[in-house]
Amino acid sequence: MSDEAKQGFVIDFNSMNIVFEGGFSAPIVAMIDRFDMETDDPREAEEILIEMPPEGIVVTMLMSDLAPVIEATRN
Repeated sequence: MSDEAKQGFVIDFNSMNIVFEGGFSAPIVAMIDRFDMETDDPREAEEILIEMPPEGIVVTMLMSDLAPVIEATRN
């Protein structure tokens, strides 16, 4: 099984979405930098906020936890 298949999702900073296995997607609603300020640059972001449908619950993901996933999607 490839690393990409194990991840279960792909982060797309161009469309500001996370696409999960099976086609389910959730929008990235904000990216927060180390100064707790909103940023548009994923390289500056320390965390991303994702709105999970259908309830609209906002989930925080730390970029440090996502680093392996982001590197795999760049290759």
